[in-house]
Amino acid sequence: MTSGRTLLARGEHADLPRQGPVVIDWANAARGDAPFDVALTAVVLAGAPVRPPLSWLRDWFVRAFVGEFAPTEWRVGVDRAVAYRIADGNVSDKQRDRLTKLHL
Repeated sequence: MTSGRTLLARGEHADLPRQGPVVIDWANAARGDAPFDVALTAVVLAGAPVRPPLSWLRDWFVRAFVGEFAPTEWRVGVDRAVAYRIADGNVSDKQRDRLTKLHL
């Protein structure tokens, strides 16, 4: 994932202290293409193992997030993003199972 002209956060984590939001994890940052980064963010969010009643909020947020981009700006990266996420050693079996059934 070293090609491309965009800086990808690839699963950043943010903190919201009183001083304002702060990105606290750039360990996975790399160069790459923007469609992959948008797709990966959507896949990470959509793959979160959240149960009802909060699952509707997760799903709404994912739809709202990808709705900010033209489909051509992110759909081309979905399959690669799912594969990347499934290969992540920090992803639980439950999350992997959800990811294999994911439809964005």
